[in-house]
Amino acid sequence: MGKGKAKSKAKIKQKQKTARKSKNVVKKQKPVLRKQSLSKGSPQKPSYSIVLGQINTLVGDVHENARKVIAVIEKAKEQGAQLVVFPELTLTSCPPKDLLLRPDFVDVNMQRFIEVVNACKGISCVFGFVNKANKNLYNAIAFVKDQKILGIQNKVHLISADGFDERRYFSEGSAPDIVMAGNMRLGIVISYSAEQELIVQGLVQKGIDLLVIVAASPYSLDKGTDAEISGLAKKYQTPIVYCNSVGAQDNLIFEGGSFAVDKNGLVISRARKFTEELLFVDANKAGSSFTPSKNQTSELYAALTLGLRDYFMKSGHTKTVVGISGGLDSAVTATLAVHALGKENVTGLLLPSKMTSKESIADAKKICGNLGITWKSINIDPIVLPTARTVGMQYDKKNISLTEQNIQSRVRSQIIMSYANNTNALVLATTNKTDVATGYFTLYGECTGALAPLADLWKTQVILLAQFLNALAKQKQKSNVIPDSILKKQPTAELRPGQKDSDDLPPYDVLDKLLSLYVVHKKDIHEIVKLGFDAEMTRRIAFMVMRNEFKRQQIPLPLRVSTCSFGPSWRYPIVSGWRG
Repeated sequence: MGKGKAKSKAKIKQKQKTARKSKNVVKKQKPVLRKQSLSKGSPQKPSYSIVLGQINTLVGDVHENARKVIAVIEKAKEQGAQLVVFPELTLTSCPPKDLLLRPDFVDVNMQRFIEVVNACKGISCVFGFVNKANKNLYNAIAFVKDQKILGIQNKVHLISADGFDERRYFSEGSAPDIVMAGNMRLGIVISYSAEQELIVQGLVQKGIDLLVIVAASPYSLDKGTDAEISGLAKKYQTPIVYCNSVGAQDNLIFEGGSFAVDKNGLVISRARKFTEELLFVDANKAGSSFTPSKNQTSELYAALTLGLRDYFMKSGHTKTVVGISGGLDSAVTATLAVHALGKENVTGLLLPSKMTSKESIADAKKICGNLGITWKSINIDPIVLPTARTVGMQYDKKNISLTEQNIQSRVRSQIIMSYANNTNALVLATTNKTDVATGYFTLYGECTGALAPLADLWKTQVILLAQFLNALAKQKQKSNVIPDSILKKQPTAELRPGQKDSDDLPPYDVLDKLLSLYVVHKKDIHEIVKLGFDAEMTRRIAFMVMRNEFKRQQIPLPLRVSTCSFGPSWRYPIVSGWRG
């Protein structure tokens, strides 16, 4: 071991020892009972200024993450803030997954931890890191005041969600103690769920003036964090500041939306969602109102464009190729790509066959023209015909088999992937969640790509998103970006003459409701039938869901926007006899 590394480890051990001593001092302080609310005419509490550092970090880039943290600390000091708060696992970003099994990764995280502590001269700070102590790892936060570690809190309730099993990596911590920040007694909680209410209750009983919650909580459409924390503040008559991560990592999207509420649950201040922001808050100020947002389609759009942008930027790519069929899914995918990456970075490939209608070709050209993207048309028949004949088929338009239909889809995939390889681009798959659930797609066909932006959206949600994108376009150019002819046409893969999705599936407004009950809410067939759905149709759709798991485990990552998405958090067996 080199001298520099030995000195660094010695420094870390000394800091941890100091933290343990400080923690013990806090434990010995006599609990202070919460003061009653001020009566009329009582002097107002002095302001307590906090900065919530809602920053976009990159998993594994510990050096750059620490640099960002230090820059925010300096900015907070310039603005006269007394405390700056960062999200959960600030230094490593979230979720670091099996990087945590690498001792060198954890050690670098501890070295940057010391740098951040040293940057806290003249200010208090709460930030997340991976704590290494007694050969165990902890998801932890540090409370630092003027370069002194006054407390380290290890996460108590570990979770297994979103493909990140915290128990695989971390040990559980013990119940947190209060920490002193000037005259303010703080309780700090890492993330928040209903299981942690007892911890909050214990902190309140000790007499805290402010509850600080740091989180890395992924976005989902039906998430109710604002209302939950507002209710918590009102119940325990305690102001709360909530600092959440922002940015995307793999298929997870963190929306930010950090905020502060007073003891009555009224919002003091709120950061924007889906963007980096430093939120300046006076924790002793009274809030004015509580109005949780819910323009779901607008949030969905913001989440997906952030997810796309961060996936490309953080993986070092700029360009994408999208197969444009003239259908709705590819039109919406291409539009999102343009909004996230810029039209100069999006190429559309039109890949017609003798099964493709003139209308679809016209619609495909129209969407490319409306978006202003480069496009190229390549007829796939010269490749499909010899491929079909090689396996003993004729590729006859009047009598085309399922195998020949799949050949068309796979030939398109081969061309798109080759074009992307040649231009150093990534392919975006255009499959939606309804197709993924039922297996209504060609494996290694239209589901091929690096990322599937629509794979966590039911078809009916894709339609709503298309309407939203058109409304956005009308604000700027007074015309739809997605042509009405695409919105009004019957959905079809056009792999055989006259084909429509409705030949094989129920109408999407019925199908999506049924799938939501079966996939998301885990209703059994009998329960669904009692709600008015046809029994034979319900059994057939349930069977399609269960038998197509092998396909789902081979598709690109879906950008997660729901609490039940296919991908890392969906863990059904591939081979199963269950048909219920």
